[in-house]
Amino acid sequence: MVSIRDLFDGLTVPASAAGLPHFSAQLVPGYEVHRIGKDPDGAPCLLLQVATEAGGALPPPIVLSHLAVQYQVPCRISRLQGPAEESTFTLIRCLSADSLIRMKFLDVMEVVVRTIGKAPSIERVRRAIEELVELFRSLERPPRKSARGVWAELFLMARGVDVPRLAAAWHAAPVEAFDFSEGSNRIEVKAASGGNREHYFSLVQVHPPHGVHVLIASVLAEALAGGTRIKGLLATLRSQLASWPELALRVESVTAQSLGRSWALGLEESFDLERAEESLRFLEPHVIPAVPKDLPREVTDVRFRSDVSACAALAASEVHQLGGVFEAI
Repeated sequence: MVSIRDLFDGLTVPASAAGLPHFSAQLVPGYEVHRIGKDPDGAPCLLLQVATEAGGALPPPIVLSHLAVQYQVPCRISRLQGPAEESTFTLIRCLSADSLIRMKFLDVMEVVVRTIGKAPSIERVRRAIEELVELFRSLERPPRKSARGVWAELFLMARGVDVPRLAAAWHAAPVEAFDFSEGSNRIEVKAASGGNREHYFSLVQVHPPHGVHVLIASVLAEALAGGTRIKGLLATLRSQLASWPELALRVESVTAQSLGRSWALGLEESFDLERAEESLRFLEPHVIPAVPKDLPREVTDVRFRSDVSACAALAASEVHQLGGVFEAI
């Protein structure tokens, strides 16, 4: 199937003109009511045909540093073949001149189109745009996680035996205490480099509340030119989640929230996939050298670094027998 990025690359830049917003555009295969377009500045835009109710109020327009959304805008469309058309679309426009952000915008639009479907309502589009807005707002914020840490979490998800389950369990915010959560089960991913399996922990990660079962996934993520990039793992996950587009869009959004303003460059960071696979270990909290659970009441927000190289790891069969979300990895 031809990608939205390929369709965009085949478009010419339309002439700037007074009157209606003008785009050159092509139909999105499989979703022919929608268009991928190029504006007079050469920037990408998704044009959506959205069902509206007579007299219904439209959501207000949204303008961010890199993204603009307008509902039900009359537009003029130039096509590669055939006459120009005039119609009304909901517009999702990329405002950035940065080529990396433009390319990533197009990748995310693949997910957006699958999420909203062929005959979307305003409400369905609004929910998808809320996720999209959170993604692009993240590009104006400081990073919340390192590229290595994000790569390790995506790596664990992409290699899982039940990717949709892991994607649904992935944290909604990068600052949560655990990376994956389902019911009373938690998975925390720790990435190290340089051959030393030393990780930072918070107190709750090694001394979880009663009834909460935690696994620590320890992985050596070594930077490697020509290795597997974060954007490569995201492409794999988009494919694995093709039947769950809402989850695919969520994965894109949480990744952006984690990388913040380093998103565009962070997507290019690459690490050694084979080394990560070979080094992956699953540890239970009680085997990790840690500070005592009982500390003075005045001592809070405890973090420490621990070398877990000598800790006994669970076999894959033992992880599977734990059930719950642990089966998914």
